[in-house]
Amino acid sequence: MVATVYRTRQIYHGAAVESAPDLIVGWANGYRASWQTALGALAPALIEDNVDEWRADHCIAAELVPATFLSNRKSKIDKPWLGDLTVTLLHEFGVAPAEGMRGHSVF
Repeated sequence: MVATVYRTRQIYHGAAVESAPDLIVGWANGYRASWQTALGALAPALIEDNVDEWRADHCIAAELVPATFLSNRKSKIDKPWLGDLTVTLLHEFGVAPAEGMRGHSVF
């Protein structure tokens, strides 16, 4: 059910990291925490069927989420990540990345 567990301070940085939990669960495909858990409560059952409609969430392990980067220009980075996309967009509009941003422009 669990694909990975992230140590928060290894994947996040900045002032708000002090308010984050110590560990973050990256769920395997087809699993997630219950809706009650997401609201701070405990579900009565350890495992239960999801009978609610899917509304999109970000519970799955990040490395299991497929993504595609489309561009008419060649990327200079072999495996860009989301932080690179943000910095690339800022760079393209002539805006300097904020202090602490770790991505790089892909161009």
